[in-house]
Amino acid sequence: MEEARTTFERYLNKDVLWSRPKCLLCGNFAGAGPAEKANLYPDRSATYFVINIHWEGNLILTGRFPNARYFSFTAANELGSGQLGNGNYIRGDQIIPDPGSTNPFWPPSLGGSRDATDRNYTIYVVLGNAPTHGVPPNTLYTGNLSGTKRLHLSIRTYLSDIHYDGTGNAKLDVFNPKDIANALPKVTLNLPGNNTISGSSLLKILHSEKEGDPNGYTIEQWVYNIENSKDKINAPCLPIPLSQLFWNTDYSITGAFEAEHPEKRVRNHPPNDDGGFANNPDTKYMIMPFSFGFGEVLVVRGKMPTHPKTRKGETTLPEDPQVQYFSASTAASPPSGEGWDTYCDEQMPLDKDGNYTIVVSWPWNRPGNAVLENGVVWLNPGNGEGHYIGARLWVAVLYFRFQHCSPDWKESPMNIRMPTIENPIPEDPIVMGPYYPRGEYMSTKDFETKF
Repeated sequence: MEEARTTFERYLNKDVLWSRPKCLLCGNFAGAGPAEKANLYPDRSATYFVINIHWEGNLILTGRFPNARYFSFTAANELGSGQLGNGNYIRGDQIIPDPGSTNPFWPPSLGGSRDATDRNYTIYVVLGNAPTHGVPPNTLYTGNLSGTKRLHLSIRTYLSDIHYDGTGNAKLDVFNPKDIANALPKVTLNLPGNNTISGSSLLKILHSEKEGDPNGYTIEQWVYNIENSKDKINAPCLPIPLSQLFWNTDYSITGAFEAEHPEKRVRNHPPNDDGGFANNPDTKYMIMPFSFGFGEVLVVRGKMPTHPKTRKGETTLPEDPQVQYFSASTAASPPSGEGWDTYCDEQMPLDKDGNYTIVVSWPWNRPGNAVLENGVVWLNPGNGEGHYIGARLWVAVLYFRFQHCSPDWKESPMNIRMPTIENPIPEDPIVMGPYYPRGEYMSTKDFETKF
């Protein structure tokens, strides 16, 4: 809470292209506007800063590597109707530091150190598609984007080190105006003829927008799906909760109402790699809709992937973790997209076999033994489907972030094949084995007895 509030109050960003900070808590503070509302399935440990512009030319971003677990820049794809999907990205460990600086996201074998003092970088954002071969270092291509279309450029910072604000660059307890001014990357417009422009004039030149992002799914569509389902009380949730990889909005959201008929689902709602909800293309998301119409308590268990530990300022990173970051979050239905609660990898207790246990329930149904001291994470389901007329309080979403999965991890969600007409049944549990989040419903009393 302290990190979120300090970040919210520090970065008014009136004279720079970056929006005010988006985070799960920021949108609830007094004075927050639409741009601060993290309405696209936020993680409690993340802070997002966004640029929305219409432009010609190239951008130069100069900044400092944050004291954080993960950060990246993404140029999202426009999917139509204001919806944003997979795009091009560059991640912290892919960035070559400026001469004389150190990349703290590199392991020690590459010269990385998380306590490095000099940690500067320069990134080039180029309009158009990347070349087939020979992509220059530190270069982010926007894709096939003309100057008449919007560029949605976001910086994601996950799990800042303790005592730092959401940028991962400025300390909480020392208000240093210089540090605050340099906490976010400086943006320079590079025009033909090597002419450069920076500063507040870019807001007008690049037609900056700071109104916030649409949710990406209409209430009308969601209500239509419910009204045409067989179970208007619980749909799209099932008696045995399923955790499935997010492919695109049509298959993973609309198609979830036909999850019991895999071939029909694929035929009517073909999956592809478009993504949606301004997703991070460096992350694999697994979605589990749930309803307390099937039980008082949702219990989910799975094996924790190996990951770095950074929250307490650890100075080095492991050489090859299975993920850079993992978390479980509760959230509202797609027309809302609000986040309710999150626990990340470092916060989750594990049993002797490396498994986590998550309980989701209303506070009054929370089992007495669903506490961290007993090795159990409890997640609050918040306001169910969200804040709109007709929303069902007992229906919500549990979803998992597997961020920057190692290519050497055999059970990685990256290895799940996309469903097809020939093979429509999702392969998620088969591929992921013990790492697959398996859920079941039970009563509060049953959980207290069994666990």
